[in-house]
Amino acid sequence: MRLFIAILFHKEVKDYLKSIMKELKESSLRGNFVDYNNLHLTLVFLGELESDRKVRQAMELAVNKAGVNEFPISINGLGNFKRREDKPDEIGEGEWKTGLYRGVRGEVGVRD
Repeated sequence: MRLFIAILFHKEVKDYLKSIMKELKESSLRGNFVDYNNLHLTLVFLGELESDRKVRQAMELAVNKAGVNEFPISINGLGNFKRREDKPDEIGEGEWKTGLYRGVRGEVGVRD
């Protein structure tokens, strides 16, 4: 099972991202774009795991430690992941990379 920990966006954020994707599609020669219903912010990609128990425990611990249920997010740029040849686009990298993000990564043993 491919597992990752992600933040799901409110409708307003998804609508904004949808408008950006529309502009990108219109100005791109080719590409694959994420379905509106699958828009999310990946905090940690865990890879192939047989059980989601560790993920659930880590998420609960990190959320409790961070003490947040909702938080503001700002989108400040476009880029792409350079790990793979197909290089999916990523949007933004900002202050959300503190607190919950670092907590979740730390709980599952992933370091920056």
